[in-house]
Amino acid sequence: DIDRNFLCPDVPGFPTDDDEQSPEGRDKVYAQYRSDPEKPRNPMMFQVANWATRRRWEKFMGSDVKSEDVRQAEDGLKKFIKWQCLISAVRQHLDEPITTYRGLCRLPSAMVQDLATMRRGSLLFWPAMTSTALDRSVAE
Repeated sequence: DIDRNFLCPDVPGFPTDDDEQSPEGRDKVYAQYRSDPEKPRNPMMFQVANWATRRRWEKFMGSDVKSEDVRQAEDGLKKFIKWQCLISAVRQHLDEPITTYRGLCRLPSAMVQDLATMRRGSLLFWPAMTSTALDRSVAE
């Protein structure tokens, strides 16, 4: 998705086969594309940028975050500041709340606990809203 946003013309199409849509399947589909030494890619950019943003948010909200994680988060934010600005620029305030869906896998248990305790009106920090859908079936 990132490379599509940056208009890289040779990025493979998004997999349509169920097996290819798993994290492991996507890795296989994109392996050749990501490994091309002539074309630098950021296969982990999204993960790093979102992890860094979440860690800084947790620190801001008063969570006990290791100082090494804070340093790494700040480095990640500096590295991908343009991406963070883009995400901020395209956000919008919704007068009426909407429900979005996303399939989640391999979440740390602390994050699962945090999500499970949320109620209507809870503040949800989710830096990857571009990876959600209005269609509930994507999360099933």
